[in-house]
Amino acid sequence: MSEDEKGGVFVSYSRRDRDIAERLVARLQSEGFHTLRDLDDILPTEAWRDRLEQLIVQADSIVFLLSPHSARSEVCQWEVEFANSLDKKIAPIVIDDVAGADIPPMLARLNYIFATESDRFDNAVRSLCDALSDDIVWLREHSRLLGLARRWVDRSEPASLLITGDDLRAAEDWANARPPSVPAVTAVVLRFVAASRAAERAATEYDRARLLALETTVEPILKERVGDLEEEEADAMPAADTNAAAADLRMEAETIRNFFAENGRWHPNAADHLMTSDGRGDHMEVYKFPCCGKVTLRADRKQPGQFRADGCVGDPRSE
Repeated sequence: MSEDEKGGVFVSYSRRDRDIAERLVARLQSEGFHTLRDLDDILPTEAWRDRLEQLIVQADSIVFLLSPHSARSEVCQWEVEFANSLDKKIAPIVIDDVAGADIPPMLARLNYIFATESDRFDNAVRSLCDALSDDIVWLREHSRLLGLARRWVDRSEPASLLITGDDLRAAEDWANARPPSVPAVTAVVLRFVAASRAAERAATEYDRARLLALETTVEPILKERVGDLEEEEADAMPAADTNAAAADLRMEAETIRNFFAENGRWHPNAADHLMTSDGRGDHMEVYKFPCCGKVTLRADRKQPGQFRADGCVGDPRSE
């Protein structure tokens, strides 16, 4: 199994325990895990807390090396609290005896793996690897969706960053298939998936409404023109010319449909005829869209179509 298949592991430890941390990291890497830690992954000029947050979000599991030093470390306690707030899987490994009162509350309720001097290090690492490998596919998807959800929130929750289609359905199936041995799905991920479903539902309703408007406003006009061509010009035109004219109409219809699809804006309600205006000697019909109050003038006396550049409703997937 490759590193990508086994997932990423963030190792939280006190700098005073660096020797055993490096020993453990080397073993995890030899077992195929991708390890993340501040010593290797934070550049000297980086804001360390922001970068640590990114590493913890990226990791599928968190290994906390528990010792008297890490139990008293504010940074280590912050790391485990932040990981817990993201509902990350946390595996504490005891590398030195710690008084019960000193153990961070977030760790006190978890099962420990012991790697103290009195315990065999190899056995501890084997137990740790088994624990980290459990449900790794589900955990990796949690990390991926968490990254997408946090990016969506950080950028003010735009619809363009939501998931759709098969990816959305897979995320919903994944959330419903949570194994009992893993933490709950993080709240921001649940909100992200719910928002994605709401946006897709809105887009579907938009497509249905637009199709209905297209059928009721454009299709009758096109059918009427085709009918006129067939009835009035078929006898006077050679068959080849008639077919060419019909092909031109079909191309025109496709052009109109493409314009509507690209324009992405329309009025959900037909315009009301208000009055006839000829104050300047030009006969103009005045129409008003009740959905948004926009007024338009028509010299051809025809009711304006609902698909327009000044439409008041846009495709929710593009906003």
